Amino acid sequence: MNIYSKLSDWQKRGLITAEQQQKITDYENNVRRPMLYHALLFLSCFCIGIGVIAVIAANWEAIPAAVKLGVDFALLCTAAWGVWHSRRKGRNLAAEALLTAFALLVLGSIGLVGQIYHLPAHGLSALLFWSVLTFPLLFLSSKPLFPGLWFIGFFLSLYDRLSDYRWFADFIDQLFDRNANFGIWSGLFAMLVFYRLLQMLPHPAIQKAWRHLTVFAFAFCAFVLDAFSLKDWSYFRTDNVSLGWTVWGLSALALAGFAFACRKTSLRPGIAAAAVIFVYAFLTDMLPAWEDETSALMMIALLSVAGIYTYRHNYPRLLNVSTVLIALRFFGVYLEVFGSILSTGMGLIVSGLAFAAIAVVWQKVRRRLLHNVGEKNHD
Repeated sequence: MNIYSKLSDWQKRGLITAEQQQKITDYENNVRRPMLYHALLFLSCFCIGIGVIAVIAANWEAIPAAVKLGVDFALLCTAAWGVWHSRRKGRNLAAEALLTAFALLVLGSIGLVGQIYHLPAHGLSALLFWSVLTFPLLFLSSKPLFPGLWFIGFFLSLYDRLSDYRWFADFIDQLFDRNANFGIWSGLFAMLVFYRLLQMLPHPAIQKAWRHLTVFAFAFCAFVLDAFSLKDWSYFRTDNVSLGWTVWGLSALALAGFAFACRKTSLRPGIAAAAVIFVYAFLTDMLPAWEDETSALMMIALLSVAGIYTYRHNYPRLLNVSTVLIALRFFGVYLEVFGSILSTGMGLIVSGLAFAAIAVVWQKVRRRLLHNVGEKNHD
């Protein structure tokens, strides 16, 4: 429903007057951005940029090395000046965009120098070198864009570098060969611990970038664990060797100690999610035949954690999404358990009634929660 339909509906319900509706409509018409104009400008810049790249690529070998390096240095200086000028004018968004462009130009410069002087590259060593060079720029950023890119580049290149060492490669192989779910949980738990360390830094942009990456990692891994059986992947062996009570006990103590240390911080939802995935990994280790059932319970529990968080912090849209996903996951469980009865007429009738019951229950729970959130917002 667009803004004009909403205004008409609100006016009919008595939420706004006809005069207010007209004023809002006039305001929206006046501030509406010329999308066609901006789209044509973007298309123009895109075509020009592609054309410049094509011309340079066609004559790349004929361009002297000194010219290449000189242009590269000029671009670096221009981007650096742009960051300084934008900061001085208070244009933080432009400064952040130029800071990211400067960092990417540094990465391009590393590749350019390596190509001109035929320097060999091993794995992602150039990316790791870039991470070291651009590390001070993290403390100049005011938005999470560049720190997020830097974290991805640094940890990917660091993992690639450590994989060259036999002890590290053997450790990763043994960890994921014994229980891939536990290996994934270990990585997520390490991200939580690292985020707690970042909270000690007086730099919100770095913290926000890592928080976004951590939330994405949890969501992605939860989807993978629920949608796929990792033991069936060729990358992981299926030797079904348990990790042992010592490993599980020490891991549980580490999680409990971390939860106790962070009991008064904003990490409680993340710790709850880590605890859910830990229990799932433990159950798949002890009861491998019940992996499908435990994965469904894990996903419902994780969505419940997200729902509780959005409810307590008054995020009605995210709460709505959480409840929808929970209802859909229950629907998926029903299909997994009773899917075979859908081939009969009586089974279709029973299934239809079950789906209607799920829809009614979900709608009632959703309305109740959203009503409570609305009351909180008015308090």
